[in-house]
Amino acid sequence: METRGPDVPVAGEQLELLSPPPPPPEKLSSHGKKDREQRWIYIISVGAAMVAILTAFIIIWIDYQLHIAEMELQRHNCVCPPVFSGPACPDDWIGYQGKCYYFSDVNKDWHFSLNACSSQNASLLTFSHDKEKDFVMRFQHKQSTWLGLSKGPDQLWRWTNGGNSTVPVVTGEGDCAYLNKDGGATGARCTTELIWICVKPDIFNRQNGTQ
Repeated sequence: METRGPDVPVAGEQLELLSPPPPPPEKLSSHGKKDREQRWIYIISVGAAMVAILTAFIIIWIDYQLHIAEMELQRHNCVCPPVFSGPACPDDWIGYQGKCYYFSDVNKDWHFSLNACSSQNASLLTFSHDKEKDFVMRFQHKQSTWLGLSKGPDQLWRWTNGGNSTVPVVTGEGDCAYLNKDGGATGARCTTELIWICVKPDIFNRQNGTQ
């Protein structure tokens, strides 16, 4: 009976035994997986920020366009006062520092003079400063001129607009005052007949509401 020795592998089997086993498939490490997640989070965050910026820009642009449209609508619907391009004072009146002055060429009593000025939407002459008085005296030709100044029941001199006068008045026989040729104020009977001067704001100051 033949005796067989141990099995001897053939040549192909020997090569298979000698070759190292193939490496197992690589598994994604936990560190690499975390990096990929962080990269996606970064991309999404940047995208969201860009969308937010773009949205804000669009909202601002739309708001600006609406504001422009509203301004245009208001401009077209505006009822604006006409621009005055004519003379500042009426004919026969003289302008000076925003006021118009009318110098009469006839003599009348104080009450007639006061009413004549009122009919022209003006006041009988009053002073707000010395320069105004100097201007009037250049056209006064050294004639006595009625002032819008009279004595009240309390014996105090007041302007016709109700303001107290600081102009010293030389006491005369009456309750009405006139501007004498020397630039001072003198009291006289209101029935005395003198020339008069009316004053009112020019057209530009009237439009601005200046009295």
